[in-house]
Amino acid sequence: MYENIKKTEFSNISENNDDSLNSFFLKYPDFSFIHNMLPCGIFRCKNDKDLTLTYMNDGFLRLTEYTREELIRLYNNSFASIIYSEDLQNVVTESMNIKPSSIDIDMEFRIITKSGKLVWVLSKGMICQCSSNEYEYCSALVDITYQKKAMRLLTKKAEHDGLTNLYNRVTTQILIDNYLKYEVDNSKAVFFILDIDNFKTINDTYGHPYADTILVDIAKSLRSLYRSTDILCRVGGDEMIVFLKDIQSKDIAMDKANDLIKSIAEISKRRSTGLPITCSIGVSLYPNDGKTFDDLYKKADTALYYAKEEGKGQIFFYDALPKTYHYLNAETKHTHIDSKNMEPETEGDWLLWYSFNLLNDSDDIPGAINLILSLLGQKTGVDRVYIFEYAENHTRFRNTFEWCNEGIDSEMENLQALTIDSVKAIFDKFDETNGLLYCKDIEEFYPDPIYYVLKPQNITSVLQCELKNGGQRFGMLGFDECHGKKYWSLKLVDLLIKFSHLISVYLSNYRLKQYIQMEGNSRFPSL
Repeated sequence: MYENIKKTEFSNISENNDDSLNSFFLKYPDFSFIHNMLPCGIFRCKNDKDLTLTYMNDGFLRLTEYTREELIRLYNNSFASIIYSEDLQNVVTESMNIKPSSIDIDMEFRIITKSGKLVWVLSKGMICQCSSNEYEYCSALVDITYQKKAMRLLTKKAEHDGLTNLYNRVTTQILIDNYLKYEVDNSKAVFFILDIDNFKTINDTYGHPYADTILVDIAKSLRSLYRSTDILCRVGGDEMIVFLKDIQSKDIAMDKANDLIKSIAEISKRRSTGLPITCSIGVSLYPNDGKTFDDLYKKADTALYYAKEEGKGQIFFYDALPKTYHYLNAETKHTHIDSKNMEPETEGDWLLWYSFNLLNDSDDIPGAINLILSLLGQKTGVDRVYIFEYAENHTRFRNTFEWCNEGIDSEMENLQALTIDSVKAIFDKFDETNGLLYCKDIEEFYPDPIYYVLKPQNITSVLQCELKNGGQRFGMLGFDECHGKKYWSLKLVDLLIKFSHLISVYLSNYRLKQYIQMEGNSRFPSL
């Protein structure tokens, strides 16, 4: 019905004021209705230090919780007045530096609503010319608070050990290497590796849950003994790292290590077990023993091995070892944990961390997701890894990403328009508690409708997890097995859940940006 809208009418909206926009909406009331019912705020503001608002749709008012009259009376239409103070300078600076020809401008910042809530928003817009020498910023404003909270939670999970809440090894290596890279001359630091003596015996005698509580207690002791600026890590098992910054002498380093020995002895006293709890510590010094994480780790690990050989509850510095030890390859004596020699759980954490960084740093989210599916497939050994998403306003369900193992046929081309009935047959089998479909043999589904969805794909076992945004399902991530029954391990299930959470955040955000851009291009070429 809008075929006869003249380009000059859109041009007038850009080049004049709100009167022309209101006139346009009076002439085309459906446009006004759609504009105000969009699930986002639409606004226009001057390119001045106050970011003076010249237009707002109803979605903008719903998001900020103000009326038009309140924005005029309280803030004289200053958008800058409701931007969070810590973000304001960056927003104003970036706005003032935008070139008149700029399009597709993205900014993320926080606003303060009328009720005092702090809301993260994504502003996606362009510069519009209002007169011969004046320009305004026209933008859509979307609430991304949920995505930001989810990203923070994922960051914390990716950086920290789940049991002790200490940093994990990958994060620790990054933090230490970054610190050493920018450290000033003449600074010194200390690197401890500590290992609980007879921890396996404690584990076997009292059980895994009890042994875990000891690790938690030791982590608490580390946090109470050392500064918040120091770096504390659980490498894996009962091995931990302590990196102490700005320690100027070996004597101070020894005192810090002895404090740890005493603290663990106190834990042993409180627990009153038949087995004493002690630890051995290997120490390397920066910069004498190394200038990178790897160098300091290897030297401290060699010292730790020597301490374990000499007895329990010992502290040894690398530079005090017999000279023959300085030339030993520690890997031949003491197993190091790296991405090639990991327990599956540790490797899964490493893969999650790598994928998080890949998505966070990538300008090509689809490309990053394809790479992640490939890594997941290769690491887990499954036959197929894929993502499905709703399309065409939830009237279809389509396969949007896929990785196949060698010798496995792609099904992606055949799965571009699953009907809602087919999708319902699948999701009816999901566990509502954790959003999972777990099936070791699809023959168990016969003769249910889901059987006839999966069987043509030569699937024998399937594991799937929902993708959600703000509590709403928008797709699923899945693993297929095509060579007989597969008993999906708890570790594999946990891995799928973690990756579904990670991918949900970035994929939903990417689709949201696509939607905003499409709406801006097709419906509102200028405001």
